Amino acid sequence: AAHIPGVLGDAVDSAGDQQARNRATIGGTLASAAPGSDVSAALLVLEATADIVGPNGSRVATVAGMLDGSESLAPGELITAVTLAPAEPGSAYCRLANRANLHAICGVAVTLAFGRNGAIIRCRVAVTGALSFPQRLTQTEAAVIGAKPPVPLTIQSGLYYVEDSFASAAYREYMTGRLAERAFASAVARARNA
Repeated sequence: AAHIPGVLGDAVDSAGDQQARNRATIGGTLASAAPGSDVSAALLVLEATADIVGPNGSRVATVAGMLDGSESLAPGELITAVTLAPAEPGSAYCRLANRANLHAICGVAVTLAFGRNGAIIRCRVAVTGALSFPQRLTQTEAAVIGAKPPVPLTIQSGLYYVEDSFASAAYREYMTGRLAERAFASAVARARNA
């Protein structure tokens, strides 16, 4: 199979094990809205939407809405397509895996683009596994717009990190910051080499 470049390829290559990757679908991943889904973080930064058909007709839902529950599937509905925004020159996904279920204890996806002057003109950051559902970090994104790398990617405050038997909230918060730095650096490198 051909390798998928960028953030989506990173997330797909990280997801589950080989059996799970061979059987899983993007639609099934969205429908389950698993809080530690690698692919969901990538779809968030790719500003994906889902075409949905059901007994009451068809509609388009944002991936963000599907993941936060505001646009989840109703009984009898089916995802027929997933549409991605045009790819940015730089993107990456980094994660810390839960060895028990192969979901992300924490994962961070980043996409970015540079302007002619070398400053960041677009940036999207999403986290999975560390919060109650995968979500974009819009304040983190806004903080780097207009900056020229190297620039620190600082995770916004006020997030409520999950605490469970796999990791503490403090550990997830720490790892979100470290993984964001790695994903951001990888996205910058890919953008510069595009």
